Amino acid sequence: MASGKEEGVAKVNEDLSQVSADPGHSHETSNSHGTTMADRTQSMPSRWSEEITRNIFQAQKNKSNLERTVFAPLPPKQHILHFISSALEDMYEVQSLFSTDDVLKLVNDQYSAGSSNCHANPTRWATLNALIATGIHWKADNRAIEELFPISWAYFKNAFAIFPEIVMNNDGIDSCQAMIAMALLMKGTADTRAFTALLSAAAHAIHCIGLNLEGLYGSSDLIDIERRRRSFWTIYVLRCNASLNFDLPAPSDEVSVELPSQGLALDTSSSTHLLRHMQIICYPTCAVLILLTAVLHNPSDSEVAMNLTWIGKFVGFLKSFQDQEGCDLKGLIGFCSELYTIASFAQHNPAEQRDENENETAGLWRQYTVGSEDPMQLAQGLLTNMPMPCAKANKVFSGILTEPGEDGFTMLVPHILKPSSFNFFSNL
Repeated sequence: MASGKEEGVAKVNEDLSQVSADPGHSHETSNSHGTTMADRTQSMPSRWSEEITRNIFQAQKNKSNLERTVFAPLPPKQHILHFISSALEDMYEVQSLFSTDDVLKLVNDQYSAGSSNCHANPTRWATLNALIATGIHWKADNRAIEELFPISWAYFKNAFAIFPEIVMNNDGIDSCQAMIAMALLMKGTADTRAFTALLSAAAHAIHCIGLNLEGLYGSSDLIDIERRRRSFWTIYVLRCNASLNFDLPAPSDEVSVELPSQGLALDTSSSTHLLRHMQIICYPTCAVLILLTAVLHNPSDSEVAMNLTWIGKFVGFLKSFQDQEGCDLKGLIGFCSELYTIASFAQHNPAEQRDENENETAGLWRQYTVGSEDPMQLAQGLLTNMPMPCAKANKVFSGILTEPGEDGFTMLVPHILKPSSFNFFSNL
């Protein structure tokens, strides 16, 4: 007697044979290609049904999970203990979630299990690797970025390889904090799509485990309560900020969670680190666009000269920073210099900017007057890969910008801020 598996396969083969032989199907036409069913069945390989059979058996036998991949083992423990304590001093956003003692416990527990053991506690492995990667990002000297970032991205890939498991299992607050740690690293890059995707996953996780509902579990452990509050408010603040910067939906739930006992950590550093600057560069870029708008709308205004001066000062700052820190800001410098030139032309030739000719000033003036775009949205479109802001920026500045590359970034974004430069979901 044939087994149930063999009967099922035989039924599939029988159905396929009937489809091939049924005259009722011979004159059906595909709307998209205009070919008949007969043409398609005649072009199929003669052993097609046996290949399907083989694939079915292979799928039934392959019951393995997605593989966890270790891209780089952790460094020696004595090195990481000194490094992580020092790095936390600069990682002000991480301080909201992890104290030095918290991270040292992660380190000790992970090294007890093994420096490459991603199986004993996948969430711990992901969290620690994400923190190490972020620490390298924040501590790397600007002139050493090219050498150190490949290392940090290897550790981040260790963490991200566990991401599907964390999302699907969501075993509690540890999972939420692992996703926040990954999101915070991406926040320091220009890949806003990845950052907001990770942030959304973390936000979904906190709702699944009830972090948005104060006292759901009736915990009397003050440390646990504080940890839950800090996780909730970190995600909430990041989501509110993302909604303002990238025109995304803002959190709409009524908040009933009390604030942590101490305020979230603030960045009081005077560091000249490139990543720190690039996280806030959207604000002066937005200011430059506002000043440019004022000049184009009224080039005879008494404040035009001052507006031009401030645009020039920003260009000067970028050039000075690039020279002193050895950073590649040529794209941003070139773009802002072009805006300065256009604004200067408008000041000295106010009548020509409204001409029907195709000079850059007239083109920009028409774009600004046809529709009023949010300058912050334009700045984010220039500096990140968010599709909608990027489309708006490319429309307004079509006479200045080249088309974004396959990675979705404009020419303004330094390659070291693109994850694909370090083979993280690279198109190559």
